Amino acid sequence: MSTENTPTILIADDEPLNIQLASKPLRKQGYHLLTAPDGKRALELLRSEKVDLALLDVMMPYMTGFEVCRALKQDPNPERADIPVLFITARTDLNSILEGFEAGAVDYLAKPWKEAEFLARVQTHLRLRQAEQEARALNASKDKFISILAQELSGPFSGLKGVLKMLVEDFYRLEEEKRYEYLRLSYDSAENLHRLIQNLLTWANLQRGKIFYPEEIDLGSLALDMLELFREEAEQKRILLQSHIPEGSFAKADLEMVQTILRNLLTNGLMFTPEGGQITLDARLEGPWVQVSVWDTGIGISPEDQKKLFRIDQQFKRQGTAGEIGTGMGLILCKELVEKNGGRIWLESEEGKGTRVSFTLPRSQSDAGVA
Repeated sequence: MSTENTPTILIADDEPLNIQLASKPLRKQGYHLLTAPDGKRALELLRSEKVDLALLDVMMPYMTGFEVCRALKQDPNPERADIPVLFITARTDLNSILEGFEAGAVDYLAKPWKEAEFLARVQTHLRLRQAEQEARALNASKDKFISILAQELSGPFSGLKGVLKMLVEDFYRLEEEKRYEYLRLSYDSAENLHRLIQNLLTWANLQRGKIFYPEEIDLGSLALDMLELFREEAEQKRILLQSHIPEGSFAKADLEMVQTILRNLLTNGLMFTPEGGQITLDARLEGPWVQVSVWDTGIGISPEDQKKLFRIDQQFKRQGTAGEIGTGMGLILCKELVEKNGGRIWLESEEGKGTRVSFTLPRSQSDAGVA
């Protein structure tokens, strides 16, 4: 909706008393109001301001309400063209009503109106407007997510294909050490692809309304299982993986979602932590929540780049300590999964010292192990 989530309503009428009568109940509801004494000024405001609903009189100087509505609906900016128009007028004959709807109005209210009906119609059209904008934003986010993932999948696929091509063509001419190097590169590309596809499938399930299965999760045991999955990768970079979450530390959440969150956070930690560093998992109670953290001694993130994280409209790419490329898409998925479980996620980082990503999950009644 409009600035600071307060809907903005335009009232256009050439009678000051009518504007006053309409403004009074709307101000009581806390709406932000714009007013215009004629059709020309109304159209100027509709084109220059972020308006959520237009209340137009029909008979006004310079331009009628019908003309304003037609001009608005022909605006090349879809955000403006979709502004709902409600005519408030004394012209209640059938031809006028039909002309109003043909011009693109969503509703038609006769003067004099009753305050309760007036407010009900305004609130209904504001809710519909908000729903439309949310749906449009969601579709844009889906398109952006799919587009970015498609780009990211093409990279590892191309790399994998290229390495395997060299291996097939030169297998018998290559020394054993070189064969192993090519196989290792192929495996790394395949592993990266696997993680990207896992994220894509998880995100797709979320968009389809995946059934949410909250259950009691032993965070201590889960942390050990997740660290074991990354043990070999960590050993290659001589990174110490450790958990300070004791077994018997419980949260109430969807297990598959929490596994995906931790998998992505550990992947990022390994990507941006140099050899000899460490990654630690810990947890603590915060009222009705369990706060889980994954922190590393990696290269850290600048304050400017931190603003780009968790946002679908701000793709964040940078190179890891072994040449890996991080896209930030894992964090976007983590945010969706954490919020699906009712929690929140945030990041603290300092360049050259490391990063700590924390998220909250609902606390279970069996959480005696968390300090």
